[in-house]
Amino acid sequence: MPLLLSVILYFLIIPFSFAEKEESYQLKIVYPYKHPIPHQISLNNATETVQLQSKYGLLFVSTMLNGKGPYLFWLDTGSEISIISKEVVDDLKLPLLTKTQHNIQASHGSELLTSYLSLAPSLEIGKTAFKNAPFITIDKQHNAHKLFTKLGVVGMLGINLFHGVTITINFPQKTLSFQEHYIPNKNSMLMNSGYFFPVVTGKVSHHNIENTYPFLIDTGFNGSIEIPDCNQEKLPNVKVNNSIDFFNNIDTGFLSTLNGMIRFGQLNQINPVVRYAESYCKKPRPFGLIGTQFLKDKTLTINLEKRILSIMHAN
Repeated sequence: MPLLLSVILYFLIIPFSFAEKEESYQLKIVYPYKHPIPHQISLNNATETVQLQSKYGLLFVSTMLNGKGPYLFWLDTGSEISIISKEVVDDLKLPLLTKTQHNIQASHGSELLTSYLSLAPSLEIGKTAFKNAPFITIDKQHNAHKLFTKLGVVGMLGINLFHGVTITINFPQKTLSFQEHYIPNKNSMLMNSGYFFPVVTGKVSHHNIENTYPFLIDTGFNGSIEIPDCNQEKLPNVKVNNSIDFFNNIDTGFLSTLNGMIRFGQLNQINPVVRYAESYCKKPRPFGLIGTQFLKDKTLTINLEKRILSIMHAN
């Protein structure tokens, strides 16, 4: 699920004399954690690719933690932060930096959470190594732990883990690739500076009226397109649609065919089926969602340092 933690993540690039193919930078979490984290990423080759798993329309990646595993994580570009079960933290004796209370907001609600910031000294995805990977811990009492148990994962990898490396997800082939300093130049879009996770502007034409909306490109949403607006039309015989929600496990909305077009850069879809949540007509949400059903025949590339994103039809 899209996870908007009320923390602001700032990244400071600091030069070090490491091997040529090792990215090194310091991750500074300003709030609620004030511990600077020397987080590093190492690639053996210019491009590293791993196979993903898929179920419920979501994506999962296998990892090694401190040389042990494999551990399966949910891959969620709609989360600013990465989360791990405290059971795994305790089993592996991962260091805990600090404990705090903070408000976690997802697209369907928010919740006050007490948790620890933990560090995984070594996390490996295929041949790509992440040193001092930061995680928020979740205990058994939190709904997220129940959801992780249902999905068969130990946690979730959010977008903050991948600062310093460009990621490409090929949805038809179900692969995740890492590249250094790669900037996509086909159908590239600038990400919204108001969010850390990948939010881009989409143009929606409906009944010959064009509006622009921010959309979160969210691999944690197993739907297609969710519009951040009220639908003022009467919608007889609409189909009810459920999706996984971070807090409540299930969120219900309804589907409707958009009489028009939605466009992202040069990529467009005519008369798409879009989803509206019932709460939209009480209060529009700050952004819409683009999920895995929309992306199922496409590739998604994200460069966080340059704040550039690309969505293309897969070859």
